[in-house]
Amino acid sequence: MNDFIEQAKYFETGEAHNKAEKVRQEFVARFNREKLKTITIEEYALGRGDNDSFCYWLETKLIDLGNFKGSTSHKFGVYYDSKTHEPQWRAWTEHDFSNIRNALLDLYDNGKSENIAGIKASPISNMFRGKILSMYFPERYLNIFSDIHLKYFLDNLGISYTGITDPIDLREMLIDYKNSYPVFSSWSALKFGHYLYSRFGRPSKEEIDDEVKTAEAWYDGEQNVEVDRIIITDKVKKQYGDGAIKKPEMIDTPLGKTYERNPHKSVHALRVADYKCEIDAEHITFKRKNKKFDYTEAHHLIPMKFQDDFEYSLDNPANIVSLCSNCHNWAHYGMAFEDSLRKLYDARIGRLKQARLDITFKQLLKYYE
Repeated sequence: MNDFIEQAKYFETGEAHNKAEKVRQEFVARFNREKLKTITIEEYALGRGDNDSFCYWLETKLIDLGNFKGSTSHKFGVYYDSKTHEPQWRAWTEHDFSNIRNALLDLYDNGKSENIAGIKASPISNMFRGKILSMYFPERYLNIFSDIHLKYFLDNLGISYTGITDPIDLREMLIDYKNSYPVFSSWSALKFGHYLYSRFGRPSKEEIDDEVKTAEAWYDGEQNVEVDRIIITDKVKKQYGDGAIKKPEMIDTPLGKTYERNPHKSVHALRVADYKCEIDAEHITFKRKNKKFDYTEAHHLIPMKFQDDFEYSLDNPANIVSLCSNCHNWAHYGMAFEDSLRKLYDARIGRLKQARLDITFKQLLKYYE
């Protein structure tokens, strides 16, 4: 660790960083706080073929100052569908762009005042939130967004983060480390982030050999939040059949690749199950906030990570079951799940066949080993 600190005395970011910094300054000038007060959905969103939108600048033009590509475009709150050219919204926006504009302004103000609680309360997705803060306030906020990268650097620095999972808190731990050494005290958080990558590189393949499982867990968490928001706002009540659906696209998440899924299909599946656990409807759960519905979670009976084994989409209500939190975790992490899995399989086999998802129980059981 002494070498890490000693070598910092000679570290320079280089010409590539200097060029990227000029782009960052142009972005900040273009989208200053006054502009955020009046920014329109057309000036903000991706999908219109415009390379000057707020989201395009942050995701693509400023990629050299921190890569947060991954997940779907829902991370931006709204985007334009490339086929229909219609805006696609996340539930928290309530299909009202003023809610996104207000969230941007709140995040900017909380970032400037270093109000961490306010930053955490932002409805803006975590990765996107981190990139916004690091571009507007590079002296203060790190340009590292992936949980696994943050933990990797903390491990290399010998900093314990036991029990801490929020990436905002993990970034704050690295900033505290930076500020505790005089050699880093005059550095921006952006420069410190570059130095961490230059000294330690990125996590090796061996260190992220369970990338698929990690990505699935992360994406499932994102989906659970979105499903909950859709149910609570009660804005959309889409209905779906059990017919075969085209296989979804593979997407990047901050922690690896996974197949895209539609939270509305999960909401539909939970509603059809009357928000009861399909292993045992008498399982004790709790009510959702501001709703009379029991809290259950959507689980893909044939796990999404095995989509490559099937011609048609696994993200189909025929393959989505409603489970209480305990059973959902049991399905993912527990032992002796065979009897419950058999019950779910027997109840769903007819619908799975309608969805062109042909699978024997023996095959399904192997997926849970």
